[in-house]
Amino acid sequence: MTTYPTLPAVLFFLLLQSSNSTAFGAAQIKLSSWLAKNYEKLIQSPALKEKLKRLDKSNKKYTIVLTPTTVAQVQAHYKPIQAIAYNSKKNLILTASKDGRIKIWNATTLTNIKTLRVALYPITSITMSIDGTHIAFSTSQNIGEIWNIEGKKVCTMCGHVGHLAPHAFSRDNTQLLGPSNKGCINIWDTQTGSIKKQIKGHTSFVAHAELDSSEKKCVTASDDGTAKIWNLKTRSLVQKFQPSAELDWVQTATFCPQTNTIITGQFDTVIQKWHPYAPTRPELSFIAHPDAQIRSIRISDNGQELLTVSSMGEIKIWQTKNGKCQNTISLPDGIQTTCAIFGEKNTHIYCGDQAGKLSVTQLKAILSLKEKIIYDAFKKSGLQSVSLPPRSLFSRLWNTPQPYGVQLINNINYVCPAEKPLIPMNNSLKSLL
Repeated sequence: MTTYPTLPAVLFFLLLQSSNSTAFGAAQIKLSSWLAKNYEKLIQSPALKEKLKRLDKSNKKYTIVLTPTTVAQVQAHYKPIQAIAYNSKKNLILTASKDGRIKIWNATTLTNIKTLRVALYPITSITMSIDGTHIAFSTSQNIGEIWNIEGKKVCTMCGHVGHLAPHAFSRDNTQLLGPSNKGCINIWDTQTGSIKKQIKGHTSFVAHAELDSSEKKCVTASDDGTAKIWNLKTRSLVQKFQPSAELDWVQTATFCPQTNTIITGQFDTVIQKWHPYAPTRPELSFIAHPDAQIRSIRISDNGQELLTVSSMGEIKIWQTKNGKCQNTISLPDGIQTTCAIFGEKNTHIYCGDQAGKLSVTQLKAILSLKEKIIYDAFKKSGLQSVSLPPRSLFSRLWNTPQPYGVQLINNINYVCPAEKPLIPMNNSLKSLL
């Protein structure tokens, strides 16, 4: 017969776990306070390594918000970049330009892997399959094609093809969702380009259509002033949203991951968040760019942040919880941004501009628990930078390992922009590294 712990025993266990968690947090604070009292001396102390030893098994990660900094830029095309896509599985960036070319880049190094001459007309949208093996795009002439990553054309999509969203491919690569003309949404066969299904539900041009994570539903945005959720199996309407009484053009609508909400964006830059079962009143509403129109909207993987690009080339990042603007970003040289997208873990954004340049802007750094303690202690110390004596000749000749604390400073600054380290160091410390 199976026995189960009594309620008092369970409560005692939970209380013990809670107290252990609190004690662990207190120990972390105590250690950073100890280090902060004499930071430049203790950062070299062997005692620091001993105190940090018990944290070796911790897999906790901490996000530090940085001042947005452009960390890399390449001349990707010689005409404006019209669309950009990111694939986390293959660590690839796609750029598409008015020159009819698609370029594939390594997202870390920004090295060009392949260039595809795919169209005679400007490419207006691009998307990539989840497994990173196929690319779909549409042109200014509303022609759509699917290619494989090796550069071979798979098929031309039948009929009118509108703007393709980031979440357009099904997981098994057999279907592709996108807007068509006359208020329709099509599902294409990715091998033949034929239309497998069609949903007719808007009275005007469909600007945006994308799948949800279950691939059982899709959300659409239209020039008729509405956004709608559809059941793909039955092709029936699940919910309708009307963001504006004036029926202003709804330019985009997207599912917000992990929050069970919908984000809509109108041409007049009004952003709204909706609960699927409360379509008459938005949970949140704000104006993103008062003096411009919205060019594109992208949402982070965790659903906590929203990226908007205006017709004036301004980039803003918003909190989806409260509509607060976290950052306003401008590219170097004052060049207008045309498109942008979040990168891996939302620590970077990739931007295309009118001059054909691809830029990477860093927003955050991710630190381990030990690195976070070193960083917190530096902030508590009140120091503006860290000064340490240069390495001795003996240490240099015999390549003696750096003090453990200095190694951690090196790790912290490595994941930050070189010109804006989290822990600034003078020339003496640089010689240590």
